[in-house]
Parts: sequence; structure tokens; C-alpha cells
Amino acid sequence: MGRRAVLAAMAVLVLGLSGEALARSRRVNVDEVIAKEWTAYFEFKNGKKMLVTQVRGVTADLTKQEDYWWWVKYSGYKGPKGRLAVYQFDNKVTGGWRSKVQVDALEEQLVTEVLKTNRWTIVKRKEIEILLKEQDFGASGRVAKPSAAKIGQVLGAQFGVKAAVTEYEPQAAGFGGGAGGAGRSGGGLFGLRRQRAELACNFQIFDTTTSVVTASVQKRGWAAAWGSGAAGGGRSGSGAGGAAAGGFQKTPIGRAVQSCMAKAVYIIVTEHLKDKAWQGKIMLKKGNQLYVNAGENAGMAVGYKLKVLSKGEALVDPDTGLVLGDETTDSGTATVTTLKEKYSIATIATGCENAKKGDIVEFAGQ
Repeated sequence: MGRRAVLAAMAVLVLGLSGEALARSRRVNVDEVIAKEWTAYFEFKNGKKMLVTQVRGVTADLTKQEDYWWWVKYSGYKGPKGRLAVYQFDNKVTGGWRSKVQVDALEEQLVTEVLKTNRWTIVKRKEIEILLKEQDFGASGRVAKPSAAKIGQVLGAQFGVKAAVTEYEPQAAGFGGGAGGAGRSGGGLFGLRRQRAELACNFQIFDTTTSVVTASVQKRGWAAAWGSGAAGGGRSGSGAGGAAAGGFQKTPIGRAVQSCMAKAVYIIVTEHLKDKAWQGKIMLKKGNQLYVNAGENAGMAVGYKLKVLSKGEALVDPDTGLVLGDETTDSGTATVTTLKEKYSIATIATGCENAKKGDIVEFAGQ
């Protein structure tokens, strides 16, 4: 064993470093990693790139690397994109700032961060609301609550995200100084003032077919900025005033929202949804061809392999009437041979004698 290998082994024994941590400590060609696999990384203004996994503790809340999350990106993904339904944020903030919480802005930032991942397309709240109204108007016998299973079936969303804002503090802390004196929360009449804002949210990820919550994530974001002006104001534009002027993203609370959503989405897509196989449906079987409800706009490509699952009897909870799933059996495999914008055609490779409209297809690789 060479001297370098011996030193590396000693580091593992003495410092207790895991193989993964040791790998992170070595120099990594980030561009090569990004080109080879789907991963998250930071790309800063100066062009420097770092993998998220290279920064120790960066996914934790209230770290020195909080502002890194303003620069998070994801590499390209090869495979069909899943559909994620995003629901309206629930405002659970108490106290004077409750009325200032902009749930629409938070929702839009969450959507922005999800789309950055390149692995998911979004079903927005407004689409869900329109669907519910149409169902309530035209459907008889539909179980009114819970309705998430119906939403999943019609929109094709595999998972949904519900979020609640628990803390919203545009002026969580501040200090400043200038003409008129200095103080912890205001400074002089005209002078410099550093304002800190904080936000905390809870996120629940659920299966739209069963309405069962599969994961829960709690994240906090914060940001601070220097401003000048009269005490209580400043160029940072914190709070309702800056937001109303259209500069929400540039305010400390806007930045806090951005970092909170970015951290939450990173955990959701890399830990809770990463290994969830993409699923679609068979629209038509014609000879040895299967017409699938996902095309080029969903990330499908010629050559992708699909596993076909035949649906059996629905599994319904006798107490609630909620569909908890379906009996499924492996039917066979198929390969995408024709690509259209909104659908694709897969040629049967094995089995699929009993495949039919409504059966499930799963992405099985390239």
C-alpha cells in the first residue's frame, strides 16, 4: 500500500470519516459530474460551481451558507418527468404579521424551485380548483371528500404538495446607526440599518391516488440586508411596503422565502421522490403497440423502456370509501418507438397479452 493510501486509511480510522465524506473531501470535477448524472449544484455569480453535497451542513437551517440557496441549479435529467400537484399555502402565522403573508408569492416561488429540478412538471392550484368545480358541477355520486384521489386520476399527478407557513418575520431582528444615534432595532433618523427576515414552512408530500402522506419536511429560511433611510424603513424594503412596490424578490423576506423553498424542494426531490418511478397510463392498445399518455413535452424519448402493470380491482377502504390503491400484476415490457408532442407509442417487447386501456406503465430505463 502506498504512502497516500495509508494516510487516507488513517484519516478514516482516526477521524471516523465515512467513505462518502472522504469522497466529498477530494477534488471533484463538477462539470463532469453534472454531465453524467442528475444532481444539484450551486453556480455563483463568479462562475464557480459546487455540488450541494460538497458543502458540509448546507442543507441545515440557519447556516452560514444560507445565501448559497439563491444560486442552486440542477443538471439535466434523462427520463419522463413526473407531475406534481401544488396546493394553496395554508397561513398559520399568528400575530401582527399574519395579514402580510403573501401566500401567492410563496406558492409561485415553490413552483419555480420545483421546475428548476428538471424532473417534475407542475399542476398548479388554479388548475386543481377549476377541476374541482367541473367535477362538482357535472359528476353525480363522486365522493366529495377527500377528493385528492380524483384529482390525481384526472390530472395525472402522482404526488401532491401541501404547505403551511408557520413563521413569517420580515423584521425578525435589526440594528443600525447614523445621525441621531444607534440602537438594536432602528438606528438613527437617517443612517444605515441592517434588517434580518425569517420564514418557516411545513411541507407534506402525499400520494394523490391514496391521499396518504408519504413524507413531511420542515424548513426555515432567512436573509439580511443593509439599507438606508428613516428608522423603520430603508432601501431594503422589508415587509409589505417593498413587496407592494413589486420588489418582493429583492427584500430580505423575499430572499428568505427563496432559500426556504429551495432547501425544501432539494430535500423533497432528492430524498423523498428521487426513487419514485415515473408512471403513465395506456390510452389505447392497437396490435403490438401501446399508446401512452406522455410525449416529448413530458420528457419521453425514443428508446425508453417501460414496464407494464395491469390494473385489477380497486382497493377501497370500507369505512371512508377512499381508494387506497389497485391490485396490479406485471404484464410485460415495451419500448418507445414513436414520439409525439403529447403522447408516445411503445412497441411491445415481452408479454402484454392482457394489457388494456387504463393500465399503468412505469419508466424502466433507457
